[in-house]
Amino acid sequence: MNLFRSEENVRAWQGFQPDTEEALMPLADYARLWGIENYRARLWDDYIGRMGEFQGERWELLERMGRRNTSFWDPPAPAA
Repeated sequence: MNLFRSEENVRAWQGFQPDTEEALMPLADYARLWGIENYRARLWDDYIGRMGEFQGERWELLERMGRRNTSFWDPPAPAA
């Protein structure tokens, strides 16, 4: 996993998958995203039961960052 590489290096990597292009963004944006309560709360013992409470802040930040126009950041659909 090459989380903190330049976009050029990531695209040139032999394991790069073009359908993951939407995940490429500056480290500062990842720091903003990982700093919201949704990510900090993952250590709480009741996180699973409360995770819906945190999604609004996550969606708002992704919208401000211009990341809500793709499906990459959406949660996966529940298994049937």
